[in-house]
Amino acid sequence: MSYHHLSRHHRQPQADMNPPDWTKLKFNPVGLQEIEQLFQINRNTLARHPHRFLASNIAWFCGGACSDGTHLTVPDTFHQLFSQVREGLPSKRDASDSTRERNEVWKEMEKKVKQSVFDHVTTWDRAFGGSTIVIHVEGTTRPGSPVVPEHLRAYTYLPPIVKQLSETHQPVIDLVQSFIRHIGIPTAHHFKAAARKLHWSLDGRAEQTPNPYPATITFPSPVSSSSLEHVFYGVPIHDVGNLSHAFSSTTLSETVETESQITDTDALEEELRQLEEQNDELMAVVHTLQDENNLLKTQVRSLMARTARDLTTSSPSRPSPFVRSTPKPAYPTVTQPQPALPSNRFQPSSPHSVLASTRSPQPTTPSRVAASRLTVDTPSIDNLFLEPGSVLNTQFRERIIYLVTTTPPLSWLTELQKYGLGTEMVLKLLAAMNEDAKSF
Repeated sequence: MSYHHLSRHHRQPQADMNPPDWTKLKFNPVGLQEIEQLFQINRNTLARHPHRFLASNIAWFCGGACSDGTHLTVPDTFHQLFSQVREGLPSKRDASDSTRERNEVWKEMEKKVKQSVFDHVTTWDRAFGGSTIVIHVEGTTRPGSPVVPEHLRAYTYLPPIVKQLSETHQPVIDLVQSFIRHIGIPTAHHFKAAARKLHWSLDGRAEQTPNPYPATITFPSPVSSSSLEHVFYGVPIHDVGNLSHAFSSTTLSETVETESQITDTDALEEELRQLEEQNDELMAVVHTLQDENNLLKTQVRSLMARTARDLTTSSPSRPSPFVRSTPKPAYPTVTQPQPALPSNRFQPSSPHSVLASTRSPQPTTPSRVAASRLTVDTPSIDNLFLEPGSVLNTQFRERIIYLVTTTPPLSWLTELQKYGLGTEMVLKLLAAMNEDAKSF
């Protein structure tokens, strides 16, 4: 965090390689850079928190200012600190844009100091439960502007309670507008008089008076949704009497609604308590379901591992079914010759062709699959097809029996995956096929 954080678009005055001692530091852009060097904070740390370190450097110069006894100045002159800030601005050697650049850097530094003040009072209110209002009117005005309320504006920090209670809005508007009229106007006159003594041309090349600011007659929105800063624009003196009427006509419904909400506070608190209890119960159900889901995942992984072991391990007491020339028939064997099976017999046209359908199934005849293959005992496979709500149809059973009686077990998984079945169904079929194959 150096002075470079005050303005990214302007040439910056550089501090000396050997900064002065603590007693010679001055509050200006150069001084903020020099104090950074004196603190000797790690550069990486500075880079991670530039705004916080800038705020701490500003705070170092502010310490004790409220009670140092140097508040009063000679009439129509600036405080000596005003001159210190101007000393640290960019050099005047470039006549083309030096004045504009110096003013922009000056305004940027003022913006950072304002933000630091607002951050401090925000912390003050939060930490100790109080409420603070800050109202700041600039001494400067736009070139060519008369010193009247409608050409002035006030930057304010308002505590959260003002946002929560709409009945405080009108008193705050009255307070800020009174401050603009009774404090802001004398402040602007004082600034112009002090500037004239320094032979400054405040109006520059203004050829006409700028338009007034839009008067703040209703409560303004904050500068951002997350901020407590508001900007109020002055109201012409002849319109001050209309403020209360304008405000009351626009906020009457809000006030009535607020009073109704206060009356129902107890009911709302009870409803909130019940909702919190329901939320706790629902969270307990969620945790239970998560535990059950994890258990099911574990069981699936275990079944997959067991099936894989069974597919790769054959029992010495039971020969593999695909090596026998004649399978064991459970019923009388059909003696007619078995027709040749087309090579694409078990390639479905779509992944869903093996599932149950509301359409009429294709006719199934003994000639399509050898009777010796259809009549083997397959109780485990049959149970899958008889399960309530099973997505498998009878026609697909023929394909499974043909697969289990003619294909090596190591190929079953690959063949089943071709039918587009879900992982759970594939695992069930593998387990059933492996179990029934032991009896062949």
